[in-house]
Amino acid sequence: NPHQYSGVLSSTLMILKQEGVTAFWKGAVPTAAGMAAENAMAFGVNETLKRAFPDDPSPNSSTTNSKNGPPSLLKPFAMGAITGCCSALVLLPSEIV
Repeated sequence: NPHQYSGVLSSTLMILKQEGVTAFWKGAVPTAAGMAAENAMAFGVNETLKRAFPDDPSPNSSTTNSKNGPPSLLKPFAMGAITGCCSALVLLPSEIV
């Protein structure tokens, strides 16, 4: 109702007066649980991809990488895209419900 809630401050004060402080935290627990699950999933997938595709498989390589030039950005971007897709595929149905 536009006449009842005329602005942000008046709306906030009215909700605080009618429903109390806990009204501002409704739905916070499921949201926080979903964020924790998404971050855990992304961390697990990313670590698995790092182990599956190591940076330099040869044990005698130097750390400077001077003969090969700068490192490619394709691999980190691809791994990030795969991680994001896995997280979305697994967790998106729970966000719709």
